[in-house]
Amino acid sequence: RVVTTCATLDREKNMREASRIVRAALIVASHALAPELWPATRTATLCRPRGMGDCDGAPAIFVAPGAPVSGATKFQALPVPVGRDAALMMEKAMRGEVFGKVQTLTIAQGLVNRDDGVFDNLPYELAPTKFAKKDLYDRVKGKDWPGRSLKPQSVFDSLRERFGARKAVREADASRDPAKAPYRGAYGFPAGSEDAAARLFAGYASPYALFLEAIDDMLGCSLAGALVEDACPLDDRVDVAGAIRLRPRDGRDEVVVDCYADEAVGLALAAGADVLAERALVEGLSRTVAFGLERRTSVAPLKMRLSVVDDAPAPGYADAVVAEAPETIKSADDYAALGRQGKLRVLASAEEFKRTKGRLPRPRVLAAAGDDVPVDELLIPLLDEAVRRDLAVEAALRDGDVARAAALLAGRSKRHVARDRAAEASREGDFGGELRARDDESVYTAIRADVTQDEGSYDRYLDTDEWYERQRRRTNGAYDPDDDPLLKRPWQT
Repeated sequence: RVVTTCATLDREKNMREASRIVRAALIVASHALAPELWPATRTATLCRPRGMGDCDGAPAIFVAPGAPVSGATKFQALPVPVGRDAALMMEKAMRGEVFGKVQTLTIAQGLVNRDDGVFDNLPYELAPTKFAKKDLYDRVKGKDWPGRSLKPQSVFDSLRERFGARKAVREADASRDPAKAPYRGAYGFPAGSEDAAARLFAGYASPYALFLEAIDDMLGCSLAGALVEDACPLDDRVDVAGAIRLRPRDGRDEVVVDCYADEAVGLALAAGADVLAERALVEGLSRTVAFGLERRTSVAPLKMRLSVVDDAPAPGYADAVVAEAPETIKSADDYAALGRQGKLRVLASAEEFKRTKGRLPRPRVLAAAGDDVPVDELLIPLLDEAVRRDLAVEAALRDGDVARAAALLAGRSKRHVARDRAAEASREGDFGGELRARDDESVYTAIRADVTQDEGSYDRYLDTDEWYERQRRRTNGAYDPDDDPLLKRPWQT
């Protein structure tokens, strides 16, 4: 028994390890850059950041295609919204001056404190350790600033160096093997030695430069491009967002990381790269801007900033998306009749999708897929379990997998079987059979705690007993087909 138990535990451990490896491989594959996933110059144009300013009462950085025209006082530029916690970061990135530790870290926290930004979406599975996200967070917080890390051993060595034993500390630093840690400040590894150049490190031009250095150090990737795009696939609204393209040093496929638009522009500024912007955005949302001296507060110095000088109205946005709940879709035919825009609206208005803070797939992802698969992967799990199984049966038949289709049909719930009986009776003109089947379906629907979950996927004690629901309906005087004399044979009346 002990040998069998040990073998079982070892097998489970190997299965968990294999599952972890497969999951990491799938993540890498999902991030891999398809040739059509990054827009070409026929649908996008190269832009350069021109300056900071305000647009419609909010901070923005203006980007425009081509080089600045000398002597021009006004020009067309696309306003890219900047988060209020990122405005100072963007201004320092535009200036390009090197700042010290305190000035950089004071404003750098906006890079790691934004949900679903570049910090959350980086491909950490490419890192040599599983604590890469923690290490990146700690570095932006100032834990491993070049010159001396704040690990206990480094702090102790710094005190010894300051108050004596300077030669011994330098020799101890030189004797450490920096190859033990995959990168500077890796969690669980001792601090490596630092040369004189590192000790005299002046600082970064902006927090974006610090972030790019950490990406190169921890993930082994460099910035290959930045994009400003419309991230909303719905026809009646615009969501200006960004993306960056990372190029691994080991020759692997490039990776596209979704982020906010100002993060893409800031990282491009730090890397000295141009920004690719969708032509539709540049042509539709550009404003006429001009430089002028502005003072942010009464005591602040004058700064050269851009301001909007045209009278164009701000782009209008539609009201909240209104659509039926996913569980109200009654059949696979109704689901197919929605079309892509209908599916997106149902998904955007779904309460479960809002609760989990889901994101609609971006238009370039849908264009690269060529079908509705990215939308279906998000919406089908929210549908009624009977509709979801019907769609799975149709997909199995399209793929020629008859055995899987038969297994899915055999595993239908009582509620699903009653629904199919009602549809068959309706086609055959059996009015009484349809009424009985609809009544059974209504009962099975009422006793289920969640009709979007497969039968047996959760504790059955969460459901109401069938006998109780039927007795409750009879007691309350609800319609019962068994008591309808019009549905009985003459000899049963």
